[in-house]
Amino acid sequence: MYKMNKIKQKLRRITSKYHMVIHILIGLLASLIVRYLFLDYNYLKILFFSIIGSILPDVDHLLYIFWYKKKEDYAKDARAFLKKHHIKAYINFVKENHKKLTDVYSHNLFTVFLSTAFCHSYFSEEKVLGVTLCLSIIFHLLFDIAEDFLLLGKLNSNWILKFGRDNPNKYKSAE
Repeated sequence: MYKMNKIKQKLRRITSKYHMVIHILIGLLASLIVRYLFLDYNYLKILFFSIIGSILPDVDHLLYIFWYKKKEDYAKDARAFLKKHHIKAYINFVKENHKKLTDVYSHNLFTVFLSTAFCHSYFSEEKVLGVTLCLSIIFHLLFDIAEDFLLLGKLNSNWILKFGRDNPNKYKSAE
């Protein structure tokens, strides 16, 4: 039991510190899989689309901050860092608090299933870049699900379309 807790603690530190790097590495993994499936296709295009797909779901965090949840404490505090050009502080803020968001709309099982359906469709039509983009998105979301279990011990409620519910640790501004 002790050894398992040590492993969990180490994994928690790694995922917190290297969250976006891991997403990009997951995109690289997707690019290698697609490259293996479509050997004759231009690998640089595959690589480009896999990296885009591996970070695309997190664009929703910016939409959250600047658009659909802009009045929430988290959004206000995040924008304050960005307005002051405190990028490093913003990154640290996001690392520490992004798991407290239970209403990021793109991070849900429906998006995983929809991306899987599109991936299958693109694969059957041999649309390589569509497969690449969707596979990278799927890997991104699956990593986030695994990270929720690792960091929270359960799925965030957004995954099952219960946005903003069941979150006793919801972010509250220090102000």
